[in-house]
This record gives sequence, structure tokens and C-alpha cells, in this order.
Amino acid sequence: MPMKRKRIHLSLFLLFVACNMAVGQASNGLDEYGYDAHSDTTACYLGRPIQHLTHFSGDTLRLKNGCPNSYQGYHKWQGFTISDFYVTQDTVSFKGMHAAILSPVTMTLMQDNLQDSLFTDRLLIISCEGKCWVYPYFIRNMEASNIMFKEELAADEDGITLHYEAGNGWKYSYTITIGVCFGEPCLLELAVFEHSPGAEYQSVRDFYFGNDYECFPVSRYRRDFPMLLRAGDIDKFYVD
Repeated sequence: MPMKRKRIHLSLFLLFVACNMAVGQASNGLDEYGYDAHSDTTACYLGRPIQHLTHFSGDTLRLKNGCPNSYQGYHKWQGFTISDFYVTQDTVSFKGMHAAILSPVTMTLMQDNLQDSLFTDRLLIISCEGKCWVYPYFIRNMEASNIMFKEELAADEDGITLHYEAGNGWKYSYTITIGVCFGEPCLLELAVFEHSPGAEYQSVRDFYFGNDYECFPVSRYRRDFPMLLRAGDIDKFYVD
């Protein structure tokens, strides 16, 4: 494939994997759909900004400024007390470590057409040995209509994995492995895979975090890590 065509194909693919059909305003590095190619995430949902409203204190997870009346109440999960504004999309357990993906109910297929809805970050939550962690900048914020392109949790011999795959012709996917190191969830490995429709182009990139003497806390993960590895910019993993 000529280099110019490959660049065009790849650009279209990047827009596709954003999975954001909202028409937003182009600003702060976002394209017309509210997609930030550098961070590989969306800043808008149904054309409205995604707010950062996560509040976690003690064992209770809720919204910073209070919950809409329709979703008052709480439920329990693995040591968490969780606002009913959040619904569980996936769970997994591995040797005493439990993880779940939560979505605001307003960002699900059943509720995303509500007027005056609050849109905030999807969450990864982890519980282990009586401790709880909440990560608001881990899970992709794609629109619910593209829910087939989402992260999924599983367990393997090393820990909990989070896998994402998108594409029809050009395939792109990544797998993140999480374990417990020095008493907190840490990144163990990030692997990024992609190939062209006829497999003329194939790429596998792996990066292993930490060693026996140090770890890379999950709290340092950002949504652009797969894109950084894809581009070979792994030094940016260590830039706060």
C-alpha cells in the first residue's frame, strides 16, 4: 500500500476507534467530534462535555455534587458502597483481588437519551485485602451505541487483564495486566496489537512495568498509554 494511502487509512482508523459520534466543538486539541487523538479518548458524550465528578472517601463512591433524584441510593460490592448512579458492566476476581468496570447509568443504552443527564467518567474499581481503589481515568468513555467496542475484564495466570479490540478491516487491540505489588494494584504488562485487513502490516508491542524492587501503580495509568506504546513513546509513561 502506498505510504500516502496508508497514512489516510490509519487516520480514518484512529477516528473510528474513538467510537464517538457526538458532534462537539473543536477546541483544546479536540476534533469536530470531541475526540482527542493524542489521549485516545472522548471529551464529549452526546455532544455534551464529560465532567469529572468522581468522589471516593472511606468506602463510599459517589458524585462530587450530589446525585440526581432518579438515582438516589447505594449498593454494596466487595467492600465498596456505590452510588446507584453507577451500574456494573463487568467484574472479575483473581487470588483475592476483585475488579469491576462501572458506568454512569446515563451512559448506558437504556438511559443515554435522557434530557439534562450528567455524563462523567467510567470507572475501574479494585478491592483487595480490605482496601479499595477507584480509577477514573482508566476506562474508555465511548458512547453506549458503540458498546461492542469496550474493555472487558478477565483473569490469567499473572493477574487481572483488561482487553480492548476495535476495527473491522484494520484491527487494533490492547491488553493490560494488573497485579498486586507492595500492597497496591500495579501495572504488570501492556501489549498492543494491530494488523491491516490482509495482514500485510502486523505489529505487536509489549511493555513490562516494574520489577521485584519497584512497581508502577495503576493510579499512574492514563488512557493514552496504548497510543504512546504504539508510537514508541514509552518514556512518557514516567512523566507525571
